[in-house]
Amino acid sequence: MTAPSPLPSPPVGERVKVSSSSPSGERVKTAQRAPRVPSPSPFQGEGRGEGRRPAAAAPKTTVAVAALSADPALATAALAEVRAALRGRTAEELCATLGSERVTVESTLRALVAQGQLVARGPRFFMS
Repeated sequence: MTAPSPLPSPPVGERVKVSSSSPSGERVKTAQRAPRVPSPSPFQGEGRGEGRRPAAAAPKTTVAVAALSADPALATAALAEVRAALRGRTAEELCATLGSERVTVESTLRALVAQGQLVARGPRFFMS
Protein backbone atom coordinates (compact mmCIF):
# COMPACT_ATOMS: atom_id res chain seq x y z
CA MET A 1 0.00 0.00 0.00
CA THR A 2 1.35 3.43 -0.93
CA ALA A 3 1.29 6.45 1.30
CA PRO A 4 -1.19 9.15 0.34
CA SER A 5 0.44 12.11 -1.37
CA PRO A 6 0.46 15.32 0.68
CA LEU A 7 -1.83 18.13 -0.37
CA PRO A 8 -0.16 21.11 -2.00
CA SER A 9 0.38 24.05 0.30
CA PRO A 10 -2.21 26.83 0.00
CA PRO A 11 -1.33 30.11 -1.72
CA VAL A 12 0.18 32.90 0.34
CA GLY A 13 -2.45 34.86 2.27
CA GLU A 14 -4.81 31.93 2.79
CA ARG A 15 -5.40 30.11 6.04
CA VAL A 16 -5.43 26.38 6.40
CA LYS A 17 -7.92 24.66 8.66
CA VAL A 18 -6.95 21.16 9.75
CA SER A 19 -9.78 18.82 10.67
CA SER A 20 -9.51 15.19 11.70
CA SER A 21 -13.05 14.18 10.89
CA SER A 22 -12.43 12.31 7.63
CA PRO A 23 -14.07 8.89 7.23
CA SER A 24 -10.74 7.04 7.10
CA GLY A 25 -9.28 8.85 10.13
CA GLU A 26 -6.70 10.77 8.07
CA ARG A 27 -6.09 14.46 8.60
CA VAL A 28 -7.59 16.54 5.83
CA LYS A 29 -6.59 20.12 5.02
CA THR A 30 -9.24 22.56 3.88
CA ALA A 31 -8.16 25.94 2.54
CA GLN A 32 -10.15 28.98 3.65
CA ARG A 33 -9.56 32.49 2.41
CA ALA A 34 -8.38 35.00 4.96
CA PRO A 35 -10.46 38.18 5.11
CA ARG A 36 -9.02 40.89 2.83
CA VAL A 37 -7.81 44.01 4.54
CA PRO A 38 -8.11 47.05 2.29
CA SER A 39 -4.78 48.68 1.60
CA PRO A 40 -4.51 52.32 2.63
CA SER A 41 -5.39 54.57 -0.25
CA PRO A 42 -2.97 57.31 -1.26
CA PHE A 43 -6.01 59.50 -1.84
CA GLN A 44 -8.28 60.73 0.92
CA GLY A 45 -12.01 60.81 0.37
CA GLU A 46 -11.93 58.26 -2.42
CA GLY A 47 -15.39 56.79 -2.94
CA ARG A 48 -17.11 59.38 -0.78
CA GLY A 49 -17.77 61.96 -3.48
CA GLU A 50 -15.02 64.24 -2.20
CA GLY A 51 -12.77 63.95 -5.21
CA ARG A 52 -9.22 62.71 -5.33
CA ARG A 53 -6.79 64.62 -3.17
CA PRO A 54 -3.30 63.40 -2.35
CA ALA A 55 -2.85 62.49 1.32
CA ALA A 56 -1.04 65.07 3.44
CA ALA A 57 2.68 64.48 3.68
CA ALA A 58 4.27 64.19 7.09
CA PRO A 59 5.38 67.62 8.31
CA LYS A 60 9.09 68.24 8.49
CA THR A 61 10.37 69.28 11.87
CA THR A 62 13.13 71.78 12.40
CA VAL A 63 14.70 72.29 15.78
CA ALA A 64 16.08 75.62 16.87
CA VAL A 65 18.94 75.51 19.32
CA ALA A 66 19.27 78.55 21.55
CA ALA A 67 22.79 79.82 21.73
CA LEU A 68 24.10 80.69 25.15
CA SER A 69 24.65 84.38 25.79
CA ALA A 70 27.90 86.07 24.83
CA ASP A 71 29.08 85.81 28.44
CA PRO A 72 29.07 82.19 29.70
CA ALA A 73 30.30 83.38 33.10
CA LEU A 74 27.13 85.47 33.48
CA ALA A 75 24.99 82.44 32.59
CA THR A 76 26.80 80.30 35.15
CA ALA A 77 26.42 82.98 37.83
CA ALA A 78 22.72 83.46 37.02
CA LEU A 79 22.12 79.70 37.27
CA ALA A 80 23.92 79.60 40.63
CA GLU A 81 21.82 82.49 41.99
CA VAL A 82 18.53 80.97 40.83
CA ARG A 83 19.53 77.55 42.18
CA ALA A 84 20.30 79.05 45.61
CA ALA A 85 17.03 80.98 45.80
CA LEU A 86 14.15 78.97 47.21
CA ARG A 87 11.52 81.30 45.73
CA GLY A 88 13.26 82.00 42.42
CA ARG A 89 14.70 85.31 41.28
CA THR A 90 13.39 88.18 39.18
CA ALA A 91 15.47 89.81 36.47
CA GLU A 92 15.78 92.95 38.65
CA GLU A 93 17.12 90.94 41.59
CA LEU A 94 19.67 89.23 39.34
CA CYS A 95 20.74 92.58 37.85
CA ALA A 96 21.40 93.95 41.33
CA THR A 97 23.16 90.78 42.51
CA LEU A 98 25.29 90.19 39.43
CA GLY A 99 26.02 93.84 38.69
CA SER A 100 25.13 93.61 35.00
CA GLU A 101 22.81 95.56 32.73
CA ARG A 102 19.18 94.51 32.59
CA VAL A 103 19.23 93.82 28.84
CA THR A 104 22.23 91.51 29.17
CA VAL A 105 20.74 89.64 32.13
CA GLU A 106 17.34 89.25 30.46
CA SER A 107 18.85 87.92 27.24
CA THR A 108 20.91 85.45 29.29
CA LEU A 109 17.83 84.34 31.22
CA ARG A 110 15.77 83.89 28.02
CA ALA A 111 18.57 81.82 26.48
CA LEU A 112 18.65 79.62 29.60
CA VAL A 113 14.85 79.22 29.42
CA ALA A 114 15.10 78.26 25.73
CA GLN A 115 17.73 75.64 26.62
CA GLY A 116 15.49 74.19 29.32
CA GLN A 117 17.75 75.03 32.24
CA LEU A 118 15.40 77.66 33.73
CA VAL A 119 11.62 78.08 33.84
CA ALA A 120 9.91 81.48 33.80
CA ARG A 121 6.83 81.69 36.05
CA GLY A 122 5.49 85.19 35.92
CA PRO A 123 8.32 87.63 36.61
CA ARG A 124 10.42 85.01 38.45
CA PHE A 125 12.84 82.42 37.12
CA PHE A 126 13.20 78.96 38.66
CA MET A 127 15.37 75.91 38.02
CA SER A 128 13.67 73.43 35.71
